[in-house]
Amino acid sequence: MTDFVILVTASRSWDRPDVVEETLRILANSAWGSGYGEVVVRHGACPQGGDAHADAWVRTQRYEGLAVRPDRWPADWTGLGKRAGYARNLVMVQAEPTADVCIAFIRDLSKGASMCAELAERAGIPVQVIDYDDIPDAAEVSS
Repeated sequence: MTDFVILVTASRSWDRPDVVEETLRILANSAWGSGYGEVVVRHGACPQGGDAHADAWVRTQRYEGLAVRPDRWPADWTGLGKRAGYARNLVMVQAEPTADVCIAFIRDLSKGASMCAELAERAGIPVQVIDYDDIPDAAEVSS
């Protein structure tokens, strides 16, 4: 079976894990329903924001025995300095197997996440941007 690779790029300030989790759940269920094997969630391994929420979702699903695994790509800030984010994003986009889709969780016009989404689009990877300002507040969703 072929794996389904989701490239997640996200703002460090993304504080809505519910949106990340629901998006990944929908994509994973769709992939499994279409006959894919494992769902791979590729992200930049930032310890806060959307990357952290995506990684937490993967850990929860693995604990529940679902066919999902992380593909973490931390930036080499020490070795590459300010170029580290761009270099990491480019490698994530070019990594094999190629991502099937890129989900960009953008808040405050995040330069890094927006740039990664642009790189993915240029590489022919379908991109879905989720703009923080366009989603309802969690309180609105629960009522």
